[in-house]
Amino acid sequence: MRRSTLFLTIALVISVSLNLLVAGLMLGHHLSGRGGRGGNPSLDRLFATVPDEIRREVRRAMSEDGQAREARRQALREARQQVAAALGARPFDPAAADAALANLRAHGEQVADKLHATLVRTMAEAQANGTLPPPRVDSRDGHDDDDPPGPPPRR
Repeated sequence: MRRSTLFLTIALVISVSLNLLVAGLMLGHHLSGRGGRGGNPSLDRLFATVPDEIRREVRRAMSEDGQAREARRQALREARQQVAAALGARPFDPAAADAALANLRAHGEQVADKLHATLVRTMAEAQANGTLPPPRVDSRDGHDDDDPPGPPPRR
């Protein structure tokens, strides 16, 4: 085999490998439900019927929170670090791990409470103003969640 053919073959193998790696990472990211937002897949499914206009308004309201938002993010970061330290400590201290996980759970619940209250308030305001859009169609079955299920598909 000539030297130039060998280099081209190696370059082709490297190129194909990198393409497969990138495609695998993208597919894994998509299948994990994060969709580029670093979000929570179960939360994304929960809010699947929330109209896009409402989601944008909720995101805007949550980001306007400024210093309080940053304080919640910092507290969550520190709680995660405490969990990592407790789980990685040797000798392992079950009480410290329980306390760190309880602290993380408490901070997560604060963030969830804020998100849920903002979502409910935003939807209630939109309904009171007469601007609440219809629910999004559930992309899994093509029907609104309020629609009765149709006949089962034929096989």
